[in-house]
Amino acid sequence: MTAVALAAVLVASPAHAAPISITGFQDGVPGVNCGTGNHSTFLGSGATEFNFDGVNGSAAVSPATCASSSGPSSFFTDYGAMPAGTIGNLTFSGTGGGIVVGTSGSAATPWADSTPYLSVPRPGTTGGSETVAINPALHANYFGLYWGSIDSANTISFLLSDGNTYTFTGADLTGDILSQNSANQTNTATNEYVDFGTLAGFDIDSVTFSDGTSAAFEIDNIAYGTISDPPAVPEPASLSLFGAALIGLGALRRRKRA
Repeated sequence: MTAVALAAVLVASPAHAAPISITGFQDGVPGVNCGTGNHSTFLGSGATEFNFDGVNGSAAVSPATCASSSGPSSFFTDYGAMPAGTIGNLTFSGTGGGIVVGTSGSAATPWADSTPYLSVPRPGTTGGSETVAINPALHANYFGLYWGSIDSANTISFLLSDGNTYTFTGADLTGDILSQNSANQTNTATNEYVDFGTLAGFDIDSVTFSDGTSAAFEIDNIAYGTISDPPAVPEPASLSLFGAALIGLGALRRRKRA
């Protein structure tokens, strides 16, 4: 009886599972608030990286200018809007994002990242979005980003090959940590590299970053591609087979007892 009940739960769960999910994250680099920040652990094994270095003539800040680990960096430069167009396998669109380096009143450099990053919206404005389309020939099943000063207004939406859009916010990531340290650019728990993965048969067509407030969604070191390691989400077919096996096992045990 126990086996049958367990199987029913396992078979029912996939119907409610989204084909994309958060598959992992790593806290920001501790120490001095200077460097390139966190990077994907899948680089070189199917994923490639795009960062915003050099966009609009932007440049990294020298180590001598960086603040200590006791507070945010004071340097700041706004290099203007993220240009629309195709760069490599990515196509950018939207007018809500800007390329900046450092920390202002409304945008904060992701912890330990003194290189240029994408701020959505641009500092000094309220609300905006930026969409990144991935070359469909890649059949990307993975996307990662270094997500700075996470808060619940930060929204990331994925358009998948099934034609549906799946949305996450900062609140989906850090739970109690977020409620205690929301938008804290000096806390490594709210500056994390976040990995997203899809189930087999689903590709990522585009990713949209948005924020409806004047507090920015800070993004750097985005990674994308097709990775061989499956996401940490069980596939519906696998669960169904497993559930069927458990049901069969339960029936067999009942026959033996009879």
